[in-house]
Amino acid sequence: MIKKYSKEDLLFFALFFLIIFFFLSYRVYLNKISDIGLHFDEAQYWSWSKELAWGYFSKPPLIAWLISISSNLCGIEEYCVRMFSPLLHSASAFILGLSARIVTKNNYCMLLTAVLYFLMPGVVFSSFFITTDVPLLFFSSLITFCIIYILSKRDNNTLIWLLFSVSIGLGFLSKYALIYYIVSLIVATIYIPDLKKALINKRLFLILTISFAIFLPNIIWNFENGLVTFNHTADNGNFNHINFTLIGTLRYLLEQSFIIGIIPFLIILHNTINIKKLNSVKLFLLIAFLVPILFISVLSFFTRVNANWGIVGFPAGCLLVSLYVYEKNKRWITYSLLSTQILSAFIISYIFLFGLTKKLDPFYKHRTISELGVKVGKVISFYPQANFMSDDREDYSHMLYYLDPKPKKMAKWNGNDKIDDHFDLVTDTDSLAGQDVILLTRTKPTKSMIARTSGYEKIKEIKLVIKKNKVRNYNMFLLKNWVVTSEGRLGSKR
Repeated sequence: MIKKYSKEDLLFFALFFLIIFFFLSYRVYLNKISDIGLHFDEAQYWSWSKELAWGYFSKPPLIAWLISISSNLCGIEEYCVRMFSPLLHSASAFILGLSARIVTKNNYCMLLTAVLYFLMPGVVFSSFFITTDVPLLFFSSLITFCIIYILSKRDNNTLIWLLFSVSIGLGFLSKYALIYYIVSLIVATIYIPDLKKALINKRLFLILTISFAIFLPNIIWNFENGLVTFNHTADNGNFNHINFTLIGTLRYLLEQSFIIGIIPFLIILHNTINIKKLNSVKLFLLIAFLVPILFISVLSFFTRVNANWGIVGFPAGCLLVSLYVYEKNKRWITYSLLSTQILSAFIISYIFLFGLTKKLDPFYKHRTISELGVKVGKVISFYPQANFMSDDREDYSHMLYYLDPKPKKMAKWNGNDKIDDHFDLVTDTDSLAGQDVILLTRTKPTKSMIARTSGYEKIKEIKLVIKKNKVRNYNMFLLKNWVVTSEGRLGSKR
């Protein structure tokens, strides 16, 4: 196989791997030396990784599986918990680079594509955290690679079709937002005859069967747990609070330009205007990028949306940008693109590491969150027989990770007896009965809590600076002789 490549090709391949390894090492190093504590979602994912399952309240299971692997191999430090973020982003860059080479048979375009993906502001930011978007983008890149291969090679390589089906199945186990990419594929199949001819064949049923088989355990888990993940995903749409506003749509589109980069966004806009001139490959990439964004843009006119909801098509958008730059072959386009992307990557990395000021540092709260675990732990050490309870998901998530020493039993208080988060689903305050309970709250014990004790007292007030001139107050109470829920008492079972 090596004999098929020239010395120049082999040098480019070596440089390609070297660049990817450099970016991987650089991102891991930045994560290791930073003082950014885990976001409460990351802490929650870490807690999931200690009890592996086929599903969780708010997300499919793959994020927990990944953190379990990285924690077992590396440790439980923050950068170890986040290890798969730079790893999978590096793999995505590699896959997109290979996709570019399949299309152009050009090594320069291969390198350019990988570098552009690494420098995408959204990817730079995402590399510092472990979220469900990371594996979603990875499997989106794999699906894009498979489609590019099928369109360009026009052969029936069994491994590519198998990779295609597995990527779809694992993509859904990463995040349900992969459905936007599937919709993009359907739209692209309708408008691109070459893609329709390539995909609509006897292999399609096999692809769907394998993909569904991979995703099926999560579906079963949801049915066994009241469809909690599906319901939570639907609730995120916030359709109970419809509010017609164009401002939300404009804000969402502006956020997309910041995530991929201003110049790449303008290049994609240029391709959209000249859509009739695009060949099958580039039209597919444009549709894969635009359909999720257009869908969320329409949604944003009616309700609140998050900036990351439509990013499943961003790997395809990145590849489309690199193909455009390569074909134009104009230095001023290349230099302006790379310089602005490098500048934005530097700014994001600098703010992550050093912040600006306490007032302008978006990560300042995360730099101090570990202090809360230390301070709460000191109080806990004086009550070794007491159990622990918190009434806030964020605080409970952080305490699961940062609290040391940890009490024998911990639970999250559920004040409305509804399943509003994962801890409402898996913890039960009745399990704390028989001992005193230390409550961590930002307010004070409720009547329902007090009804389950023989008395209570405030034992500590903790002040945590989360930004300049803003302090968050935490209160710790000792709830004496905690009892189980019983008829006639106020309070929830959980």
